[in-house]
Amino acid sequence: MKLIKPNWIKHQGGSIYSLDIHPDGSRLATGGAGNGYGEICIWNMIPVRTVEEEENENCDKLLCRMTNHTDCVNCVRWSSNGNYLASCSVGIVIIWHKSIESTISFGGSRNVENWGSLHTLRSHKEDVLDLAWNMDDSMLAAAGIDGIIVIWNAKRFPEIVSTISDHEGSIKGLSWDPIGKYLASQSVDKSLRVWRTIDWKQEVAITKPYSKTGETSFFLRISWSPDGQCLVSSHADNNAAPVAKIIERRGWKFNRDFVGHEKAVCSVKFNPALFHENIATANKFDPCCYCALGSRDCSVSVWSTALQRPLVVINNLFDNTIVDLSWSLSGNELLACSLDGSIAYFSFTETELGKCLSENEKAKFFHKHYGINPKVDENEMNVGNTFVVENPDVFRNQVETKKMQQALSHRTESESTCNTFSTPVIQKPAVARIIPTNVKDRQIERKTGDGRRRITPFTIATSHKTTIGDNENSLNARSDSSPVESSELERKRSINGNVDHDARKKIRFKDADTSEVTDDDKHKKSDSDIDLAKSVALKRVYSKVVLPVPEVVHKLTLQINSAKITGNVDSLTVEVINDSRSKIKCTSNGKMLWDSALNSKAVSVAGKRSFICVACCNKTIVTFSINGRRLLPVLQLDETVAILHCSDYHVLAITRNGDLYIWNCVLKCNVISRQSIHSVVGDSNLKIMDTEVSQDGLPILCLSDGSAYLFSKRLQNWILLYDGWDVSVRNICHPSTTIQCERSLPPRGQLWSLQERSRSQTKHLTPGNAKGWTFDNKSDDLLYMQYLENQINASLAISSIDEYEYWLLLYIQLLTKRESENKIEEIFHVVSSEYQRMFHDDSKLMQSADGSRKLQKDIIKVVGNCPRLERLYSRLSDELTEISD
Repeated sequence: MKLIKPNWIKHQGGSIYSLDIHPDGSRLATGGAGNGYGEICIWNMIPVRTVEEEENENCDKLLCRMTNHTDCVNCVRWSSNGNYLASCSVGIVIIWHKSIESTISFGGSRNVENWGSLHTLRSHKEDVLDLAWNMDDSMLAAAGIDGIIVIWNAKRFPEIVSTISDHEGSIKGLSWDPIGKYLASQSVDKSLRVWRTIDWKQEVAITKPYSKTGETSFFLRISWSPDGQCLVSSHADNNAAPVAKIIERRGWKFNRDFVGHEKAVCSVKFNPALFHENIATANKFDPCCYCALGSRDCSVSVWSTALQRPLVVINNLFDNTIVDLSWSLSGNELLACSLDGSIAYFSFTETELGKCLSENEKAKFFHKHYGINPKVDENEMNVGNTFVVENPDVFRNQVETKKMQQALSHRTESESTCNTFSTPVIQKPAVARIIPTNVKDRQIERKTGDGRRRITPFTIATSHKTTIGDNENSLNARSDSSPVESSELERKRSINGNVDHDARKKIRFKDADTSEVTDDDKHKKSDSDIDLAKSVALKRVYSKVVLPVPEVVHKLTLQINSAKITGNVDSLTVEVINDSRSKIKCTSNGKMLWDSALNSKAVSVAGKRSFICVACCNKTIVTFSINGRRLLPVLQLDETVAILHCSDYHVLAITRNGDLYIWNCVLKCNVISRQSIHSVVGDSNLKIMDTEVSQDGLPILCLSDGSAYLFSKRLQNWILLYDGWDVSVRNICHPSTTIQCERSLPPRGQLWSLQERSRSQTKHLTPGNAKGWTFDNKSDDLLYMQYLENQINASLAISSIDEYEYWLLLYIQLLTKRESENKIEEIFHVVSSEYQRMFHDDSKLMQSADGSRKLQKDIIKVVGNCPRLERLYSRLSDELTEISD
């Protein structure tokens, strides 16, 4: 290895922030500070490599100096073809190209080469810190302090392909996947994110290696390996030691590091060439890569993917942080620059690095692993390789399948020309078939190889007049509307069920459930049957709720975002078509993902990230996984579904007669069955505005008066979570100025969401038509106490832990102000049991114990703010110490 520090490469302003060697190796571009302006210099690489040319006074060292930037230049990058140079500073990106016209730099000196500004791009508001061309120079990405990534169409500047603004802080590093499928970025928000180039959505966000890192440097330059197998990021942490984190492409695992630098790694750069492993025992085709690291400890290290230790480490190379690195395209030269204003040049031999892979060998490698060659003709470039195969085994399987299909098609063609008999064709049975009047019009005639005519047999309908389609339509009609078959079916089902089925069958109710019998039925039924039916029907006489059933329409549409579907799909469109053969289909961006048939017309459809449910006219519910698999057996209900709702794990259904059901689609079990909503809705004109399911799988009903109810399985009763008519409590003015809380606003949990919805629905209510009280300042605390107690119980009922802790601490503060020792001590002792109720899963008992102890500590802290409750503070502190021990 040869190391040179050419002292004649320097900027007039001192610091050099970036450098990049030209693809043909003839020039070096540096960017940094000038005398009150940004400066870009293009240097001749010949005097850098040879001492003779360096000492030759006739050799031009500085080829061009550009001073168009008004601020320091943060990054310079050559395009892959070497025709363009991109540079950036505050708010702008400039694209340079070599021009014929002569240019004069600032100060009057004439340049040897003429480089002029071709485009000036202005899409950032603050410093642009990093630039990256993709492999085919079709796109240029830029990012900076404003936290925005802008991707330009390099074929048609200044057209913007996409803008990404999901980072929460300055972005200081960019790198393109050499395959063209991803773009990676690293930010001061302590995350590294990978974006898909097909839709510019986030593929993965990695935060763990950076969560404990301290203050970052001005640059976080990252790099993707030339084989596309891994991405190396800067400024990561492993057990308080600064490392460069290796992120593997397959699975985005980050279990390996480059370790050894004493301070944070600021710059990472992979050698663009692939090498044969320079090991005597290496007998297989497994190329290796070389990666250079620059750190704040002023040292440079070079690593090989084939070795456990660094290939070379140069300590104290500079007097300040190393901010950029650049390899030559040939792979045997490395350059580094520092904030001290100097650069270093490294030259490696084939003995040290190994032999580079030829273009044919690289093409075979990429075709083997990805099925493509990233270096194709410039006119055939696409915006990212969308369908790159990540798994080599899958690709090999695809190739073998394609060969088998080609061989099979060739064999079929040869057999069809040689065989004198027609090959039988297996067809799927038609859904409906109409026999043509003239059968000869449907005959299929063809000629064999010897010229003889062959007619494919055509099946003529039998003596039955009803076609397949007619049979199906008649079957659907009977299942949907025929009273004879449906009543007979209900009679058979009720043999193993309860008596309520027979009661409904023998008695016709007004509004779906009254005990009034028609005159015709009285003559047909015996007195004993009627008395029995009446006695049974009285058990459910309270359930006289009639909900409107959605009308059957030709097409139902549902949009599902963030779906957990196999593949890179974020949003789905579910469509249910009600025809003679109803079906459901799922698409994404116009592409069909799956479809399935339904046994009846659908009245409603609902879905979440993991599954989709369809309610049908024949009183059934069909459940599909998000990938189109039938998740549960067909659920048969007593009545048609009026309301259908899906949460992350549960399906909620309310039938037209007010029976509520909930199923857990993950555990495939029933949570609540045939629970009447009569006690909530009653005989009033209230409407169900919305439905939800709590974390424990309990139903929540939001009514048109702003009230919200939850059904408790422990209490076997409906619970009032929030009274929308209670204007006095809703508008209560509690003495918040005297209460100190770590959070000024309540957590935005499920209870907060319900109550915000209730407030918006009851804005029209006034104290004149609502249950409001008149109260003075003395009653403020009592009303506020009632309000807090209701909030605590409601949070506990829906197992909303954050909201429970928030309202409980506010309640403790009020009790402390009122010096209610007994209540405070009672709450202190029941906190642990209430936490166990919320963490009812055995696997979370430790979490509940930790949470209850933390909340008890917070209670003691609040009590300690009142000097008059000093004894209570000491007593509770001692009890908590005993519990912890």
